[in-house]
Amino acid sequence: GGLVRGKGLHLLVEAARTLPVGSVELHHHGPIHDEAYAKELRNSAGPLALTLHGRFEPRQLPGRLTSIDLAVHPSLFLETYGFTTDEALHFGIPVLVPDRGAPVERIGTRGASFRAGDAADLAKLLHDLIRAPGRLAQLRSGSMGPMVTWDQHTQELSRLYA
Repeated sequence: GGLVRGKGLHLLVEAARTLPVGSVELHHHGPIHDEAYAKELRNSAGPLALTLHGRFEPRQLPGRLTSIDLAVHPSLFLETYGFTTDEALHFGIPVLVPDRGAPVERIGTRGASFRAGDAADLAKLLHDLIRAPGRLAQLRSGSMGPMVTWDQHTQELSRLYA
């Protein structure tokens, strides 16, 4: 997703800074829409490994996800869909999302939620995953929640407005 403050990457940086040094790397893939925010993130990361990869072509996505163990989408927005959540789930990557909006309805048992906007609650989840690495494997083998395709959505709209 695009890098803007409302997507909440600063919450993930804050949460990850409470983890043992060297235990995680953070990678953001997507266009940087707010350079000042990107600079703020880099400055606040401290010793944390944070890479802002920038824009990419959709065909590059599978290759970019091969080394990803966990996706975290800490959005402050009330997400009504969340393509990045679906992308991670589709590739078998566990996802942590806020406890509101559409993504939490779709993670099924392949993810977990934290209180929206709460870096401490997100940090607790991350600490738990580090302390119990089997939990990450359990999430990875979990099942996705219900997914609605674009065709299903348009069919439902047609039925409602017929």
